Amino acid sequence: MNTAPAEFEVRLSPQEVATIWGVDYQTVNRLLKAGKLKGFKVGNKWRISPEAMRSYEEENRRKETAPPPVIRRRIVTRIY
Repeated sequence: MNTAPAEFEVRLSPQEVATIWGVDYQTVNRLLKAGKLKGFKVGNKWRISPEAMRSYEEENRRKETAPPPVIRRRIVTRIY
């Protein structure tokens, strides 16, 4: 069983998470500040665990699989 001490666990910066997800780092910062992505601060810098990333991805994957809204359009015909 591999039990690494807490100080050796992998923690990612918002820039690293943004690179992995293919988004801007400011998007990751907004998610952190809004509490949608769990992270913690070391000094004034955010750190995110891979588990928190997976949790966020799973939560949003569920939302993406919802059926798209039905758009009903009214067809109007004019008789001249």
